[in-house]
Amino acid sequence: MPVRISDLTEAAAVIATMEEYDQLGQSEFLATYGFAPSRVYVVEHEGRRAAVRLGATPHDSALSPGVRLLEAIRTVLDSEHQSQIGSSELGRAISEFEAWSTRDPIDVRELAARLRPYDIQPRLLRHGNDVFRGYRHTDFDDAFVCYLEPV
Repeated sequence: MPVRISDLTEAAAVIATMEEYDQLGQSEFLATYGFAPSRVYVVEHEGRRAAVRLGATPHDSALSPGVRLLEAIRTVLDSEHQSQIGSSELGRAISEFEAWSTRDPIDVRELAARLRPYDIQPRLLRHGNDVFRGYRHTDFDDAFVCYLEPV
C-alpha cells in the first residue's frame, strides 16, 4: 500500500516512502502524489536521494495563504515584465489582485514577514539613481518551482 506524504512523521515512514520512490521512479512517484520536482528539499538516506516537496501539500483548491500569496506574486511579476520590483509596488499590486482575498492591503513589513518562510527577503535595488528595497524576479524562482503548479 502506498505511503501518504502526510504520514511522514517518523523515520520509518520516510524510508518506506523513499523505497516506493525507488520502485516507481521519480516521474511516476511525483505524478501519483501530485508533487513537482524540487531543487530545494532533498531527503538523503544511506546514499539515496529523494528530491520531492515533502514540506508542501499537493496542488488542490484549499491552498495555504502562503501559496496564494506566491500565486499572486507570480501573476504580478509576469504582468509587470520587469526583472525587479519595489516592496511597496509589489504590496500594492498584490492588494489589487482579485484572488488575494484579504480585506486589508498588504504592507511592506507584512509582505517581508509572509515571504520569510520561503527564504525570500527584500534587498536593496537600484533603478537609475533611485535606490529602494524590493525583490528581483529570480528571488522567487525556487519558491515558485516548489509550491506552484507550472504555468
